[in-house]
Amino acid sequence: YREHLVSLRNPKKWLLDNKWVFLITGGIVVVLFILQETYFKITMDEVVLASTSMHMHLEKEVFTVSRGYEVNGVFYILGGYLDKRPYFFAFVVSIVHDLFGYRSSNVFYFNALVSFALLVSVFFAGKAFGGIRWGWLAMLLLLSLPLFGFNVNGGGFELFNLLMLLITVYLGKCWVEKPTAGSLTTFVYSGLLLAQCRYESILFVFPVGILILWVWWREHRVLLPWTVYLAPLMLVPYVLQNRVLNDSKVLWQ
Repeated sequence: YREHLVSLRNPKKWLLDNKWVFLITGGIVVVLFILQETYFKITMDEVVLASTSMHMHLEKEVFTVSRGYEVNGVFYILGGYLDKRPYFFAFVVSIVHDLFGYRSSNVFYFNALVSFALLVSVFFAGKAFGGIRWGWLAMLLLLSLPLFGFNVNGGGFELFNLLMLLITVYLGKCWVEKPTAGSLTTFVYSGLLLAQCRYESILFVFPVGILILWVWWREHRVLLPWTVYLAPLMLVPYVLQNRVLNDSKVLWQ
């Protein structure tokens, strides 16, 4: 937590101190990106996520396009459904479309940035446990997984899920070391966003809640800012989406 405060107070010095981490990581991601063909690599999942992000960009609603036609150079969406996949990743990609214009390739460059952030986060996670050597070792272990390089220029949400998991773990560490209203709020909302990353990610809500209860027990006080009262509302979309899934047998697999 103290290192985090130092980086916030003097970000320029922090960036200079860790410049080699960012330079080497950037070079690794560029090499992985150009070593293999860029395309949607998981036949169903990645295309569905791309379709959902496109419709969120165009119509501002969660909807997966299943039928459309191009008429005089204009693509018209004529049919679709609410997919079972959590849509936080698709939502973030739709924001990228909003900022830079719609291109199906946007998701590949976005995942390259996610890969960079994930490698850097893994380095600092390892460094926090055992010093700079552990940081490099943690990064090397992640790079040794073939599926990591496979997803660098893909269209899936796997790397994004891992990055959100690391962010939540770090914010949980900040909450344990310095229990404040701010650290609790960021930890709670990062856990709720993590719950919207993958199918099973909703389970991470439980360890987040357990860690909050443990800190309350340790401090002999209940810290509950008003922002946390609104947090359960973020689980309502998951419940509604799961209700649609249960009523749609075609999505059962």
